[in-house]
Amino acid sequence: MASQLKLNQKESRGADSTVVVASIVNLEDPNEASRIGLALSNSLTHALQMRGYRAIDFHLRKVMKVTQGGDFVTSNSVTELRNNFDITYMVAGTLSEHSDGLIITLRMVDWETGVVVSSAEAHLTTAEYFGLMSDMEISRPVVKVVRRNVPQPVQQVMKLRRPTQVRERRK
Repeated sequence: MASQLKLNQKESRGADSTVVVASIVNLEDPNEASRIGLALSNSLTHALQMRGYRAIDFHLRKVMKVTQGGDFVTSNSVTELRNNFDITYMVAGTLSEHSDGLIITLRMVDWETGVVVSSAEAHLTTAEYFGLMSDMEISRPVVKVVRRNVPQPVQQVMKLRRPTQVRERRK
C-alpha cells in the first residue's frame, strides 16, 4: 500500500517533506483502532520510510524511561510525548469488515490544506485476515465488554504544529 501511495501521489512539497501515520481505525467507529489496525499503522510507517519518505514517529517520549524491566522510548501517554513536529503530510486509514474479508483504505493528506494528495486501497480475504489475526496470537474472536454509566478518564489532546507555524517561530 505504501507503493500505491507513492505512485498515486499527485503533488509533493519537496525532499524535506515529512509524513506521520495515524492509527488505522475501524470505519464504523473512527475513535477505535484494532490490533490489526495498529499493526498496519506501524508497518506502514516502516514501508513509507523505505520508499524515501521522511517518516515521523510521534510516539517518542521526551525522555527515555529506564526501569528494571527495560529501557523505553515510546509511549501512548500524551503527557509523556514530544510535542514539536514539523509535519507536511498525514496518512489516515480505515478498516472495513465485509463477509468476504477486510477492505483497508488509506489517504495521504496535506497537513496545511487538508487536500488528499494520494490514496490507496487493499482487500484482504477472510482467510488472509484470520491468518494475520492468528499470527498476532489472536486465535478466537475478541468480545468487547461495554460498561454503561462509568465515568471516563479525561483525555488530553496532543497539538501538532503546522510547518508554517514552526518556521515563523524560528525567525
